Amino acid sequence: MATSSSLISIQDKKEKQLASLKQPLKAASSLKALVDLQLDCEKKALMKKYIFYNLLQVTYRRESSASLISLFCEVYDPVKKSFVFNNNVSFSFCAEEVAEVLGIKNTGNSLEYTAAERFPEFVYELKENFDPDGSRQIKTKGIKIFLEKMTIDDEQSRSNFKQLLSYFLIERFLLCCPDPKKTRVSSWGMVEDINAFEEVNWAKTIYDNICESFGKLKAVMHKQQQHYFLGCAHVFEAIVFKRIKPLEPKANFGFAYLPIESYKPKKDWKPLEIIKA
Repeated sequence: MATSSSLISIQDKKEKQLASLKQPLKAASSLKALVDLQLDCEKKALMKKYIFYNLLQVTYRRESSASLISLFCEVYDPVKKSFVFNNNVSFSFCAEEVAEVLGIKNTGNSLEYTAAERFPEFVYELKENFDPDGSRQIKTKGIKIFLEKMTIDDEQSRSNFKQLLSYFLIERFLLCCPDPKKTRVSSWGMVEDINAFEEVNWAKTIYDNICESFGKLKAVMHKQQQHYFLGCAHVFEAIVFKRIKPLEPKANFGFAYLPIESYKPKKDWKPLEIIKA
């Protein structure tokens, strides 16, 4: 027969096991991944008129706060696309604010694409040349290596570079893949036509993805498993910091090229129910 002490021990063990299963939320978007991308002057000059050229100039590696994203997720209303605090104060944002944060325009077409089933052959050739391991599996770190080492000495190679860079931005920052080590082949469909890519209203696309990511996260946050926020957390945070002053971290005056790098990291967040505006 089990004693009371042994029953308590078993219960304690179960509680510890459950606690170990609940991992902290992870934000998939990575500003560090963009800052660590080392492009030479020729490649930077090639992207001078690129829609995300300003984003490529960012130099500050502040990562987003998963704790803050988690707090906002708890009060998110997916129907109204707004955050409702305990005192009934609500907060919402729009695509125009996303455009301001990223230094882009809130104009263009809806994102429409056919999911790719494989990468184009030039990507596999780059892997064979710069990241050979005996397989054809493309990893995120390999994409970074390709971008840094590939040559752009003719029109085709320049087009390839633009496609690959755009794909990298999508996977690591704009519309994130949950696993930073893996790549989604399907996302290549977004960059197959690079001219169409630049005609997309990315401010609206990123806004929609942030809202969708909050909705999906809220639906599963109660489950004992690793959770990911796939929206562009840095963009959302920059909007929050500008609009909700009690949450604003210390300013980062040294590296402020875009609003996403205008704030220093912060870990101690005030409870959202005390927010008055």
